[in-house]
Amino acid sequence: MSFALSQSPAPGTLLIRHAGDSLTFILASDQPATGPAYLRTNLRQAARHRAELIAAIDDNVPPPGLDWEDVPMIPDATSGDETPPPARWTLTLPLPNVGTFEAKAFFLPDSSCPPAWPPGEGNVRIKVEPAWTAAQNSIYAAFPRLYRDGAADVPDETLKPLDDAGYTVIPPGGTFRNVASRLDHIIGEMGFRIVLLLPPFPVPTTHARMGRYGSPFAALDFYNVDPALAEFDRSTTPLQQFRELADAIHGRGGRLFIDIPINHTGWGSQLLAHHPEWFVRNDDGTFHSPGAWGVTWADLVKLDYQHRALWQEMAKVFLYWCRQGVDGFRCDAGYFIPQPVWRYIIAKVRAEFPDTIFLLEGLGGPIPVMLDLLSTGGLNWAYSELFQNTGRGATDWYLPIAISQSRCQGYQINFAETHDNARLAATSPSWSRLRTAIAALTSPAGGWGLTCGAEWFATEQIRVHGFTSIAENAPENQTADIAALQRVLLQPAFTAGAALQLITSSSGSAIALRRISADNFQTLLILINLDPGTAAEITWPAPDFPAGAIVAIPCGLTPDAPTWSDTTGGTSLPPGTVVILSAAPLITPAPDPNLRQQTAALAQQAALWLANPDASQKTPALPDPASLAASPAAFCQQLSGLPFPPLTTLTWPRDERRQIVWLPGDLLLLTAPEPFHFSIKAGDTSFATGHSLPGGPIGHFALAPRPALLSGPVTVIMRLPTTRGTVHLFLPPELMDPTAEAEGPQIRSEPDLHVVLTNGTGAMSHLRAAWGTIRSQYDALL
Repeated sequence: MSFALSQSPAPGTLLIRHAGDSLTFILASDQPATGPAYLRTNLRQAARHRAELIAAIDDNVPPPGLDWEDVPMIPDATSGDETPPPARWTLTLPLPNVGTFEAKAFFLPDSSCPPAWPPGEGNVRIKVEPAWTAAQNSIYAAFPRLYRDGAADVPDETLKPLDDAGYTVIPPGGTFRNVASRLDHIIGEMGFRIVLLLPPFPVPTTHARMGRYGSPFAALDFYNVDPALAEFDRSTTPLQQFRELADAIHGRGGRLFIDIPINHTGWGSQLLAHHPEWFVRNDDGTFHSPGAWGVTWADLVKLDYQHRALWQEMAKVFLYWCRQGVDGFRCDAGYFIPQPVWRYIIAKVRAEFPDTIFLLEGLGGPIPVMLDLLSTGGLNWAYSELFQNTGRGATDWYLPIAISQSRCQGYQINFAETHDNARLAATSPSWSRLRTAIAALTSPAGGWGLTCGAEWFATEQIRVHGFTSIAENAPENQTADIAALQRVLLQPAFTAGAALQLITSSSGSAIALRRISADNFQTLLILINLDPGTAAEITWPAPDFPAGAIVAIPCGLTPDAPTWSDTTGGTSLPPGTVVILSAAPLITPAPDPNLRQQTAALAQQAALWLANPDASQKTPALPDPASLAASPAAFCQQLSGLPFPPLTTLTWPRDERRQIVWLPGDLLLLTAPEPFHFSIKAGDTSFATGHSLPGGPIGHFALAPRPALLSGPVTVIMRLPTTRGTVHLFLPPELMDPTAEAEGPQIRSEPDLHVVLTNGTGAMSHLRAAWGTIRSQYDALL
């Protein structure tokens, strides 16, 4: 019998989802059919998938593909009519794990027949992003050197005689603590959620130094910070002051990214000294300096990724910084690094830190390479080139491309300006306001960025080799406008899955964009006059956004709300203005979409952690994720089906000086009165990390699974806004069945054999070798 199959999502589809989402697959036949259908996928085998990628490099073992499984699909119930309807099967899978996965359905008509596959090239590719990135992914790029307090500039002409005489003259610059003192402005006042530091590593001060200070991209040691970025403090090290900054950012609900240039190092770096074989040489034997856009970066030397030992070393570098509290990386010139290298590094990092973000700096690189790194290489986001497309024609050409790429391959992050480009305010403050608003309002999932000083209308282009004024605290600024934009980005039309459509139907300098929330509940119309000097008429198809009860949303550049007729969508925009319109009142206060997503993802993880040993073959039922925050104990008890919550509880600060026994089969429930970031370590390895969630009466909480095949002491590091502490846990081995016959020497034949343990301060434990017996008032059976 011949039949035609169809699949939804169709084979070859590229999807972006977030941890905590679910995805439904449908396989349908055009006529009745009997037999089972399956989904072949690696969606539920993230850990095994990563392990295979890692083993391919660390152990030189080709990936065996054991991360794939065939998951049975559920047939639709028949109606009982005499004529059977066409066959249809469905399967809904939770998406708790971050990574890039594949899936394709098939039908098995008969055990003796080969599988029947739906037509279409390739598999469905599902890119699952961290739950905390579902919205509000705004980035503030800070150059710590530029936050200098109380130090007067020394004119270069004053220093030139010393330079000419061969002296090294480096004036004082800003520090990590200077940046920390601005966090209330960056995160609190303006509402940025991610703080991105330019590379914090040591830079050349004498040998091969370029410019007055040396470039932060000429890293000398990937395992250290530049001591010039720390205050001289006898009680802390420079690296500890970096961690202070990380804790201060986390304590305000933010995330920390660092810029990491692994395409090269500075001349005289630790790697160059100890592994010169890992670097590219020219034909004449000299070390090769990389470059771009026709410029050679003479203070750098290029790494050679033909050496797999270098891959392993760089994976250690990324893990090292994750252990210092870094949540993500700007991957400088990342398109120069081969895709297999990124796949390996990201697999190593996500084995310990699954929620880490990799932001590709691919500006100037080949577009196919950028898209491959996003869709199959494991990187999350990439720099948008919207800031380089400013006129109407360029915007009409580029914006649909960026929208499409953000929908299925990776979010294109709109930076209004970068440290490599001229300042917007050098043209005019109004131009800077306009381009800032455009970057924010056209962003995917609120993913946009600003470089330090843009809020103060700084006009001097950043010089990475020198010191540049950021015009801090200038009386004319756009801090209030940025805060207003960030409040708009809280609306559902700016969260993950929202549609962005260019619907302009007129010529001229203005564009019309429509944003529709993923649930179709909210529709916004964004009108932008791209010309800061001339008014513009703009029209759009009236059915796309009809007249009616319109709400104007203030964003700092909004004039009075325009009006138009029912038959024609159109209005006039003053020069350089932005209008945001809504057909319904805004949601006030807007719920935190990231909190909702993180709670759903944690609920899915808890269901897997508490499932039966064969959970990899099942999709556990899930209670309402909202009940997790209300009572983690009740949620986990319901999941487990046990008469008690399968939880070992750690409460901060009550348990700071205690050693807690983490029972086999339990999850660890961490609670504290304030938000916290935690890491659970055995030696130097972190096997669980994360940020807390608000949890109703218990304050803030997090859950973690007990590591498999591990017993003995482990450490929990708690980082709160005002303190940092350590709690010690002990993992006993799995308990033996006291009635089981032991192999080898028998001890149960000696009923009086016992041991007494004491801590020397009055506490005692009495253990009897005859398991299951109690012979005195001092015995106990647990």
